[in-house]
Amino acid sequence: MTKEMPFPSSLPDFGRFPWADLYPRLLLAALGRLGPTVWRGERRGQVPGGRTAHDAVQTAVEKFLGGKRQWNWDKSAFENFWGAVSSEISNWATSAENRTTLRTDRDLDTLVGNPQPSPEDLVLWKSERDRLLQHLLAKDAEAGRMAELMLVDGLKGPELPEALATGQHRTDTIKRRLRRLVVAYVEAEGAGNRRAAE
Repeated sequence: MTKEMPFPSSLPDFGRFPWADLYPRLLLAALGRLGPTVWRGERRGQVPGGRTAHDAVQTAVEKFLGGKRQWNWDKSAFENFWGAVSSEISNWATSAENRTTLRTDRDLDTLVGNPQPSPEDLVLWKSERDRLLQHLLAKDAEAGRMAELMLVDGLKGPELPEALATGQHRTDTIKRRLRRLVVAYVEAEGAGNRRAAE
């Protein structure tokens, strides 16, 4: 008897995913996607509704669980979730709430019609990334180094223990600390943006 293939709309067992590695990578990538976007007519403006990178990742997971997004079995877990996170942030950027600002039509055309980051966007993202890395390195040198390997060198899961010259158990411990630090950073950034807008 042949083994049945999963239905295209079925979901994997999320409990088996390496969340200690996956979640920080998604948060860091979401931060990078949020930074260069024009919010309420200005760079580093307040995201509509005070949303954060954490909100984008949570919403993406919820959409898979709720059946609003289908799992692509030809892609990795990161690729599936990142597609949903990136789509969510794009929806925020093109929402009526974000468009009802003093932005000119030309700015809006640039935002909606040009999904590729401009050289200015890349400079801004590098600045945001460097600010985050400095914060992480100051709080926890090992976690900061791991974030640097993920963001700058593009390393992931199995490559990290070797690059950090640590065993898998120690690497997992650092990942957990990194996740907590990134979540705290994102929440502090969101609170800072809300206070600035008041």
